[in-house]
Formats: sequence, C-alpha cells, structure tokens
Amino acid sequence: MNANPFAYLIRSPWRGIQVHNVKLMDVTHHADDNRVLLHVEYQGQRHELPHAPSYLASHVGMIPAGGLVGYVHGGSLGIVFHQYQDQTLRRVPEMDLPIDSRGPDGRLVDIVGWACAARPEGFHAPVGLIPGMDGQFERDQTVEVSVRAPQEFLQECKRYQLTPEAMLRSFIGDVTGIMNWGRSPRADGYSSNGSDERNMAEAWLERAHGRDKIDLAALEDQEYQAEERRAEREEFGFLMDEYLDAGGKAEDLHVQVQAIVDQQAAQNEAN
Repeated sequence: MNANPFAYLIRSPWRGIQVHNVKLMDVTHHADDNRVLLHVEYQGQRHELPHAPSYLASHVGMIPAGGLVGYVHGGSLGIVFHQYQDQTLRRVPEMDLPIDSRGPDGRLVDIVGWACAARPEGFHAPVGLIPGMDGQFERDQTVEVSVRAPQEFLQECKRYQLTPEAMLRSFIGDVTGIMNWGRSPRADGYSSNGSDERNMAEAWLERAHGRDKIDLAALEDQEYQAEERRAEREEFGFLMDEYLDAGGKAEDLHVQVQAIVDQQAAQNEAN
C-alpha cells in the first residue's frame, strides 16, 4: 500500500477524489500565510493535508478528543473534510457490488457497501450518496420525462450558466418543496433552494395553473375506492362460480341478490 494514500489527492485535488473512513484529529491555522492544515488519521496512520479555505480554522479546539469521522474530498476549493452525520458510519468496499450504478429504468441502484452501529451487518447505497443517521436515505424513485425545449429557454439557461437539466431540476426542487435532509439524504439529489424560492415557485404555480388544481387527496381516495370496488366485484365473481359449480342456477342467485338490493334501497329511502 502507498505510504501516503493522499499523495495523488494532494497533487490533483480538482479531480474530485474521495477518501472515506478518515478521522479528523485537529486543524491548525498558520496566521503568517493564512495556511490551514488538516491533521487526519487513516487506517491507523497520521497525515497532514493542506486545506485551501481558511474558514475551517474555526474548528480549532472544537474537535472531540476522539476526532470526527468522515471523508476527505478533493475539489475546486482544494482538500476539504466532510464529517459523517452518523459518526459510526463506515465505508465497506469489500461489500461493493460489481453491477451498473443505474438500473434498466435509469434509476440509481444500491451498490456501494456501508455499515453503521444501527446496521452492523452492512447495507448498500447508491454511488455518490453518503447515508445519514442510522444509515438512512431515500432511494431513487424518479421517472424519466422527455420534453423538447425552445431556443428561448436554452438562452436563459446559458444566461444563468446552467444546463437545461440543472435549470429544470432546480425548479422542480422548489415547486415541489423537496427538502433533502442530511439525516436521510435523497439518492435522486433533488432539493429546494430555500424557503423564499419555495414560496415564489408555489405562488407562480398557483397564479399560472391554480384554476386547474384538484383535490389530490380526494382523487387518491376515489382511486382507492374504485380499486376496492374492483376487488369486491372480483370476489363476488368467485363466489358465483362456486355457487354454479355446486349445482346452483344463475337465475336463482340473481333473484336473491336483487331482493337484497331492493331491501337496501327501501331502507335508504326510509332513512
């Protein structure tokens, strides 16, 4: 094994490399050159990592004696430490599944191995997702929707330096009020941009399409009642088959059922 597993990360921090199960032991801030060092422990060995943003210096003296467990990420800001929300969380690479990260329907599938105190036997999560408390996360339940976009929309995306997909995902997060909580992160990555954005998106939707809004709860109840009725009709059909197989006549059954219906109708009128 490389004596310093972070060597490549230090040379090329912008490549987006992640090293998991890293314990942050200390942060030192050198005021003379505003340099910040991360003092970490990885697989029983201590390492010092250069850190670009100086704001992490506020962690000095606030790190528990046992350290904070998380992962080190190399990105545009340099090398950054992110702590696991569940401090018992650990990556288990030997559990990783050798299959595609997306299923036939395009959804992210659970292939990355993890374990934590609440789930010591281990579990799988999608690529790129860090599970929350007790290993919780929300699985990808997205469906693919295709839409042809006009040039005017593409120009607006260009103006705000967003891809069309990123622009639509951002709006979807606000108009649906999606909250991507750290304790149970979403595999699909959707999240609102904030309370003001949610309120403005809701106001736009109400203004533009409020006249067509329906009571979704009532609609779902109607659909549930219809499904219940379908199941009852199916069950009645089975009973009729049993009656006929036992030698009964359909006409006789119809007469009996009609008598029950008439009795129920008369009772309803009386009430």
